[in-house]
Amino acid sequence: MAYTVTLKIVDCASPMTLLAGAPVNDARNNSLLGYTDSNGQIIIPVIDSYEYIVTISKYAVDPCNPSAPDYRSGYTAKNFVLAPNQDGSIQTVCLNQGPPPQPCGKGISCFIVTAATGSPESEEVTSLRQLRERVRATSRLAGQLIDVIY
Repeated sequence: MAYTVTLKIVDCASPMTLLAGAPVNDARNNSLLGYTDSNGQIIIPVIDSYEYIVTISKYAVDPCNPSAPDYRSGYTAKNFVLAPNQDGSIQTVCLNQGPPPQPCGKGISCFIVTAATGSPESEEVTSLRQLRERVRATSRLAGQLIDVIY
């Protein structure tokens, strides 16, 4: 039995902020299903009667290469499970903001944690990046020490 679910994608910190242009992918094979419209919505038709997992993301523009997405900033990707009992409904999914874009030439990789978790968008990597940016903002010396490391 096929079913259809509408996803409404919003900013977790500001739920009235609709996220237009967010790509939605099949989580099994990462194939693009489509993008959210100007209302932050996308209609997902599911052909089978089982649960279906999608990955939702929204990346910023890379300040060093404006023609490419900046996978290090924007919003943290999230998986969402679609189920037959959601047929015909609108499901609201919020995305958390990622770290702010870095100036060109500034690396922000978290190599060891990324390797350990298997994803540069994992919750652990995002949390550590946010901690690093909070520490960097506390003083000029902290920022200079972090710049030396990266």
